[in-house]
Amino acid sequence: MGEVMWKGSPSLRTLLVSLADLDEDPRNVRLHPQSNLDAIGMSYRTFGQVKPIVSWRPAPGARLIALAGNGTIRKLRAMGWTHVAAAEFIGSEVNARAYAITDNQVPLMAEWDEPALAAEMAWIQQEFRPATDFGADVGASAADFTDPPEWQGEDVPAPPKPPKEERPPTDAAANTRKALIEPRMIDTASHRIPAGITSDNVTGNFCLN
Repeated sequence: MGEVMWKGSPSLRTLLVSLADLDEDPRNVRLHPQSNLDAIGMSYRTFGQVKPIVSWRPAPGARLIALAGNGTIRKLRAMGWTHVAAAEFIGSEVNARAYAITDNQVPLMAEWDEPALAAEMAWIQQEFRPATDFGADVGASAADFTDPPEWQGEDVPAPPKPPKEERPPTDAAANTRKALIEPRMIDTASHRIPAGITSDNVTGNFCLN
């Protein structure tokens, strides 16, 4: 594999691909302003890569393109990373296009539990210690991957149980939204999950009709 500039969970090692072999999706419909790219960089510097992006090969022998993670690979290149862990989507072009939009839209349909969020953030702000070893460090060779050491610090207390009563949004919750750079909801009347994709009311899974 040669020199690897990457940080991440050891479980992602087998999914590493070179950023030189991976292109951004020329048909990506999501925009990545600088604030979004900065947030991506902050996350990867703090936690490393803990989940793969999704790539797709349009045809045998064609270059890989990113279906999910276009902002990520743009920012990682700017940070000097050479590799990223990527799960490969297997399917037709129309299925790939439908997945790319669905993957972006579904998370926007979730909502925050404001009281629980405020309690969780209060605990995190008090106890958070950034990780210092991800199992594979930037600048390490593929042969130098090591498992992360056992935690040597004090035990972190369990988070408090979220309050049961309903309360109006707090300043902490509002500040958390800003800190996480929550994306604005798009007009769901004109930008829905692609036609032909439905949700199974029993399992919650999405499928193509």
